[in-house]
Amino acid sequence: GLRMRAALSPKWSITGYGDVGGYDDRTTWQLLGTVNYRISDRFSISAGYRQMSIEYEDSETSLDVDMGGPLVGATLRF
Repeated sequence: GLRMRAALSPKWSITGYGDVGGYDDRTTWQLLGTVNYRISDRFSISAGYRQMSIEYEDSETSLDVDMGGPLVGATLRF
């Protein structure tokens, strides 16, 4: 996995995240990007997009799922 955060100004930043995992016929990956706004030293809000994929196969089951969509979040530091 890899995570990156870049400050655009004292209040604004962007975050990117990605990872890949699995073995044999089991694979997952995800990508996430957000824009963040710091309201105070303790509180910030975020909005972005996340895409995730899951592939799984064994002798009885086969699964191939892609999920993605917008996200919003809040962070409280204490």
